[in-house]
Amino acid sequence: MIITRLLKKEYSTEEIKRARKHHEKVIARDYSNIKANEYWIIESCQLKFPLKRGKRYFYPWLTVVKDVKTEKWLGWFIYFEPVNSGHIIQAVYYAFIEYGKPQKIFIRNMQFDSYIYQTGKIKKAEINCNKSNLTPILIYTGARYSFEIPTNINTASIAYDLREFIPPEPNTNLFDCKNLLDYHIQAIVNQRIHRNQLFNGKSPNELWQESYVQQELPDKKYLIGMCLRSKNPLKYGRNGIYDSVTDRTYTGDWMPLCTSKSMYLRRDIYSEDDGFLYDGEDQRELGSAFILPSVPALWQTPEDREKLRQAFAWKKRALKNTKAFLEGLEMIPFEEQCENYKVAYYKEIPEPNPKIIRLVRDPIIEGAIRKVKDQEKAKEVQDKIYAQLLADIEANEKDED
Repeated sequence: MIITRLLKKEYSTEEIKRARKHHEKVIARDYSNIKANEYWIIESCQLKFPLKRGKRYFYPWLTVVKDVKTEKWLGWFIYFEPVNSGHIIQAVYYAFIEYGKPQKIFIRNMQFDSYIYQTGKIKKAEINCNKSNLTPILIYTGARYSFEIPTNINTASIAYDLREFIPPEPNTNLFDCKNLLDYHIQAIVNQRIHRNQLFNGKSPNELWQESYVQQELPDKKYLIGMCLRSKNPLKYGRNGIYDSVTDRTYTGDWMPLCTSKSMYLRRDIYSEDDGFLYDGEDQRELGSAFILPSVPALWQTPEDREKLRQAFAWKKRALKNTKAFLEGLEMIPFEEQCENYKVAYYKEIPEPNPKIIRLVRDPIIEGAIRKVKDQEKAKEVQDKIYAQLLADIEANEKDED
């Protein structure tokens, strides 16, 4: 990039392209010592078309996990906020449950100078992606990761792979765009024929099948900790925890007893799998929660009737649990209830740690303070003299009388 900028100062773009086509050297890369699914590379970028969320428009961000050898797209995650560690872990989650774990993960393009804001203006990007936040990747996948990309690895960019993708209408929401993107990646990107020396007329899927060894895939319900967490803590509503991103309500049999507790929700926003809730204060695990389905007002098919029956059973079960809790609460003495509340809501008050500031001596300030004090002392002496003189005058007047 630096060489390109220097060349553009003296030559035109067409002259640079013509010179590179005839004179630039290309390093021959041998990928024979690398197997499929052995190394992953993660890239992120902002797409150049707007989508609608509520009453506003935004330019989505896409995070992709690709195989280094075959350039096959293994997992991808699209979202309306700038890239952070949660997006990377979510994309790795999709690839991990589908193809197993790699040996090492390379992470690229985590420094963005600017991005397109909702109104189409260019603003500075606030990217929150650091190594400490990526620790869950090590815990769940057992793979090493690195922000330094080997110079000999050359994979196509996201924009180049999506060059044939037709942008959706601006009124399209995030989830409809995800469905279009899924179809394009599976039908075109991973099926595209390449004519270079590595592929030799094969597609990424065909090259993948030649060297990929099937692994024992993990159960994704145990990997819920890799899913995206809600941005702000949530509280139990009338039926459960409402997720404003997916417009879904997550509930569980244990949740009616936690009406005043703030909780964080981890869930896969693009699937109907169960979510998991964490305490909003100490991040401890609370329990799983399922999606509360909507029920038709009048059932017309056996499926609608079964949904209605399950909804009434859930409502009766929640009422039964609440009654059992209240009955058990009445049996506990009042003093014991107070002690239980103290234990439940006790918080350790941190010890005060005052900051000691050492003042620097200033001779000018000290001289001014000393002058003010001297003036106050002189005034006190002057007041005493005036009082003594007044007393002597009064005494003389009395003697003359």
